[in-house]
Amino acid sequence: MAMLRLLSVVYFTLLFSSATLSFAGTKTPQIKVVASFSILADWVRQVGGDQVEVLSLVDLDEDVHVYQASPSDLRTVANADVMFVNGLGLEGWLDRLIDTSGFKGKLVVLSDGIAVIETESMLVAHGAPALKESEHQEHQEHEAPEHADLESEHEHEHEHDHDHGSSDPHAWLSPKLARVYVSNIADALRNLSADPSVKHDINLNAATYLAKLSELDQWIEQALSDVPVARRQVVVPHNAFSYFARDYHFTFHSLQGATSASETSAAAFASVVRKIRQENITSIFGENTGNPKLIERVAAEANLSLSGLLVSGALSRQLAPTYLDMMRHNGTLLFHTLGAEQ
Repeated sequence: MAMLRLLSVVYFTLLFSSATLSFAGTKTPQIKVVASFSILADWVRQVGGDQVEVLSLVDLDEDVHVYQASPSDLRTVANADVMFVNGLGLEGWLDRLIDTSGFKGKLVVLSDGIAVIETESMLVAHGAPALKESEHQEHQEHEAPEHADLESEHEHEHEHDHDHGSSDPHAWLSPKLARVYVSNIADALRNLSADPSVKHDINLNAATYLAKLSELDQWIEQALSDVPVARRQVVVPHNAFSYFARDYHFTFHSLQGATSASETSAAAFASVVRKIRQENITSIFGENTGNPKLIERVAAEANLSLSGLLVSGALSRQLAPTYLDMMRHNGTLLFHTLGAEQ
């Protein structure tokens, strides 16, 4: 019996010691971070590692354009040391969120320093249906009745586009520009800590991830090199891909402007269908966020099937849970779809 009590004491002593050592070896995150959406949150985790605790306001497979804050979001924002946002008008709800939550931390706009694409030139240069007023009226008269349920005021559509200002906010879809985002994250996190070991970890993590972004860029370039530029035309729900188009010489035709919250007019619908027929485009993609019904109707109108889902405005639980996964998914899907065409 005495031996049994002795073994019990030894067992619990060892168990307590093991738990204590395990706890002592676990780093407590020093920096509380809020990111506006999942792609930024992934980058922060890659750079900050164990030094950061990160929450994304807009979750995976959710649309940042239509985000509405919950009470728990407000509490999280209020307690954060730093909030990382994209900027360029993407987070139209940001000022209201800051005011309501009482956020007192540091706000960092991660798109600072990128070569911005202006929305007007984006619509023309990268294939979105940039309709003049006279064209809009003509298409309404001749083609709107067939798609009457899509009808909306032309002015209303442009009101939504102006939510982003004059700049396309979707710069994260360029691996080249992702390097700017990541460098901005590293700078901000270093400035928030006075601990040399924390700064060292951040520097090391950032350097490692920047190298991965360079490899990703080279991989996409190589993967798409066998696809003739003339064949690199695709149709998507909203115009999120202009930076990708600029990097890799694509043309993206879209139903909506730079925000998925914008309305789709019958004229825009007819314009995209007509472009598909004129250019013999056979690749039509949905996106992992937003309602797929309109893009499915475009495909049906053109007697085509959807070619798959591109991941654009949010990471995807099933398709791409990290940024590197996301861009490899998109590159692979585009290559297999366009490369298979004859």
